[in-house]
Amino acid sequence: MNNFNLIWMPAYAGMTRIVFKVKKLLCQRRLASRRKSQLSCQRRLASRRKSQLSCQRRLVSRRKSQLSCQRRLASRINKLFFLFLTLFITSTLYAKIPITIIPDYNTTQYDQQLDKYIQQLNKIKDPLQREIKASSFFLEKPYYLFPNGEGKTGKYDKAPLYRTDKFDCLTYVSMIIALTQSQDLESFKQHEKDLDYKNGQVSFITRNHFTSTDYDINNQRAGFIKDITDSIVDDKGKIIAKTAITDIDKPTWVKNLPASRINLFKYPGNKKAKALLDSLHALSTQVSKETANVRYIPMTQLFNSSGEANLRLFKQIPPGTIIEIVRTDWQGVQDLGTDIDISHLGIVVPSMQGAQFREASSVYNKVTDVPLIGYLRGYLPDPTVIGINLQQINLETLFPCVSKDNGKLDISPKIS
Repeated sequence: MNNFNLIWMPAYAGMTRIVFKVKKLLCQRRLASRRKSQLSCQRRLASRRKSQLSCQRRLVSRRKSQLSCQRRLASRINKLFFLFLTLFITSTLYAKIPITIIPDYNTTQYDQQLDKYIQQLNKIKDPLQREIKASSFFLEKPYYLFPNGEGKTGKYDKAPLYRTDKFDCLTYVSMIIALTQSQDLESFKQHEKDLDYKNGQVSFITRNHFTSTDYDINNQRAGFIKDITDSIVDDKGKIIAKTAITDIDKPTWVKNLPASRINLFKYPGNKKAKALLDSLHALSTQVSKETANVRYIPMTQLFNSSGEANLRLFKQIPPGTIIEIVRTDWQGVQDLGTDIDISHLGIVVPSMQGAQFREASSVYNKVTDVPLIGYLRGYLPDPTVIGINLQQINLETLFPCVSKDNGKLDISPKIS
């Protein structure tokens, strides 16, 4: 037994050491494998972290790109905004005020024509024929709104005080009245001033701008014309005229005057043009609101419901009468800042075809004749046209020998 132990104990011990070493080696290998797995996991985690960091960097880069784009867009928008703001300010400060630039003129040619016309008129003894002849001188002349002004020395309107080349309805009638009542060129010039300006004082603010409250009233007081509307009566001898009452708001009208009403020979520069327009608007303090009371023959008296003319009334209108179209609640003047009651005027002239209305017409764009009854009948569909006012040149002032009855107007029933 002892021998057995002596023989196998060392072997057993050796085997034990081998087994222990093998176990230790296996443990070491398992540990190494675990460490490799851990390292592999760590590498995968590190790789994932790198991917996440890369994604985060790309997101940051994209955000930076977006911010950069937003900044560039904001910069462009700001630049465009300031560009438009600059253009607006520049256009406001430096854009031309749209005043009217008119060519320079020489009134010598007008004076020569007028002197010739006056010489022809002085050969006519009958004052009515004198008026009709004076009106015929300008037939076919072009229509032009606001052709006259205060002359070359005028502050706001340097258009000529009078002219023979173009007219609007009021300047045409003024020309006829002035020629009819003038014996020479100098008296014509004074008559033109007296007709177109209150008390003959030439300035923009004293001009007879409104027919009812300025032109008619001032020239009736001066003795140039008289209102004969009440001379028209019905078959019982009763006056048929009515009164149109209109508020003329001159201050607001002056404040609303456009820059185009300023007529100059050359542009004075933005600053001076703006100051001139402001000073024109400031003239509103020199005028006041007025109420116009205009007598008129109603359209319902002149025509029946079928549009047939009342010839008995028309025959009472003397030749040479100035007819004014009377309106109420006219929407065509909203931009003026005030209502107006007289929209047009012309004179009645006899002819072989019956009474004609001689006018400076914006429709035909010239001075022309149209049948009186047909012309007035054309207003029947317009509810704002309520009738006509009648003015007559006061020929007795110039020709005391003239009878107050200048004859009646021959109107044939065939006129339409």
